[in-house]
Amino acid sequence: MKSNHVKKAFNQAADQYDASCALQLNTGLTLIDLLKNYCTNSTNILDAGCGTGIITKELAARFQYKTFYAIDIADQLLAHAKEKLNPFNIHVELADYNDLPNVLFDMIYANLSLHWSDNFGKTLVSMHSKLNENGMLAFSMPLLGTFEEIKNDCSINTFHELMQIEKHILDAGFNIIHMKTQEIIFAFDNALKALRSIKSVGADYVAEKNRNISFKKMRKFIQSNNNLFTLSYRIGYFIVKK
Repeated sequence: MKSNHVKKAFNQAADQYDASCALQLNTGLTLIDLLKNYCTNSTNILDAGCGTGIITKELAARFQYKTFYAIDIADQLLAHAKEKLNPFNIHVELADYNDLPNVLFDMIYANLSLHWSDNFGKTLVSMHSKLNENGMLAFSMPLLGTFEEIKNDCSINTFHELMQIEKHILDAGFNIIHMKTQEIIFAFDNALKALRSIKSVGADYVAEKNRNISFKKMRKFIQSNNNLFTLSYRIGYFIVKK
């Protein structure tokens, strides 16, 4: 299963994740700010794909709650999360999107995590079933257009188009409250450092390798891009309601 490979990649990045997660912090805080416009108090909260808990702390600090769960599939990321989240009375558990805690939630939050699901549509249906009536799901994910600079020379994952995500949301039974996109661009000294930035947060697993891209071609690409290099992320933000 894809999830096993994703788990391995994120576990390998566990110790360096917090020092490398500028994108995740950016999108996570943006998603929280958007969510605050529609929801202030939630009795039961779930952070689905909490990683090391670096954003979970911010979520816990900004919302009042009675019960708070944080889940992830990578046990070594969770080891860091347990240490960070201990003062917040948060249940930190090893679980995936389709095996959620036996609780009904008022809010499910998922920052840059749902695109790793083996079946995105099924995951949305599962989350819909775990929300109380009028419960909210807030998530961010990379869209088609992410990694434009490297797509012809390196294998990258296939990202959803905005309209595809919208259809999955509606098919799962949600109402869309807010939806927006954002372009985030990072600059690096060279292409190699750009690629390493992806690996340093565990996001380098590619589900389907491009057979037209060989190691030789990628090495040539790295060698020929030894000056300032940018890496683009097209991010979608979604606030949806049951």
